[in-house]
Amino acid sequence: MTHLTLMYFAAAREAMGVKQEEVEVEAKTVLEVLRWLYRNHRDKLVPLVMDEKGRLNREYRLLLNGTECKRASFGRVHLKDGDVLVLMPPVAGG
Repeated sequence: MTHLTLMYFAAAREAMGVKQEEVEVEAKTVLEVLRWLYRNHRDKLVPLVMDEKGRLNREYRLLLNGTECKRASFGRVHLKDGDVLVLMPPVAGG
């Protein structure tokens, strides 16, 4: 089991109903955490944050301990106890 802090912003926070949560998951990679989120919160996250197949929507970014994770590496980025995963919504500018 891995102890993580999951943080949500903007619409993802509204959908989840919390700003952050501490979770214990059987996940070793970022991809496995996304699968866990899909299994446990599908009704809240689809279609806003994830698609029907559990993939993170293109507009969203994922930060691990403040560093962006590239989609191609989700399955290779390993987690450790105490990591903080952040779902970042699209950034609007002007």
